[in-house]
Amino acid sequence: MVNKVILIGRLTADPDVKASPAGLYVANMRLATNTYAGKDEEGQSK
Repeated sequence: MVNKVILIGRLTADPDVKASPAGLYVANMRLATNTYAGKDEEGQSK
């Protein structure tokens, strides 16, 4: 089974990679993103 995830942002710290006893690797990452909500009917940012 393969999971594919695409994340766009900036890493705020180095990834923390650990190996489980079963030999699986897990990476924890802190990611900063910007939220864009668009504009309302009057053209003003939400």
